[in-house]
Amino acid sequence: MQKIVDLRDAVITVSDGASSPNTATLRIGDGAFTFKQGSEKIYVPDAGKLWKVKDGDEMPVEVNFDFVWLHSHGEAGKTFEDILLGNNGCESVDADACAPYACDIAVNCTAVCGNVSYYDNYDVSDFRVEPQTFDMKEGKVTLDGKANITEVPHTQSSASSSSSSSATA
Repeated sequence: MQKIVDLRDAVITVSDGASSPNTATLRIGDGAFTFKQGSEKIYVPDAGKLWKVKDGDEMPVEVNFDFVWLHSHGEAGKTFEDILLGNNGCESVDADACAPYACDIAVNCTAVCGNVSYYDNYDVSDFRVEPQTFDMKEGKVTLDGKANITEVPHTQSSASSSSSSSATA
């Protein structure tokens, strides 16, 4: 299953695996976050006809970000790019010291309708970036990668001045 999330006015936070995690936050102007999750399906024929379908191997979540950011804030001198790519002394979230560097990404989207705010939160853990393009002058970021998880946890909630509710998807 593929899901596309509108990033208008969203906040993206990346964190590393240090004992006191380094974080960097981007406020997004416009863009999209797309992820594909699910397991492999194996179609088994019998005498030339489809017979049954079996679950195959688990597949990592494939992730794509394409956005324009408005504001960036990093802690302890670490930038978004440092934490995303494992530069400047950042530590991997993967406990296996021989594994390639990985970070965690939290995507928080807010939509306001009247006096009600709606919140969608996505947590992409154990993420490894693959091809990426940064144009810091223009504020544009395009990156692809995979997360060592089989599905992206997603929570939804809403709040108004008179009541509050919460749900998990």
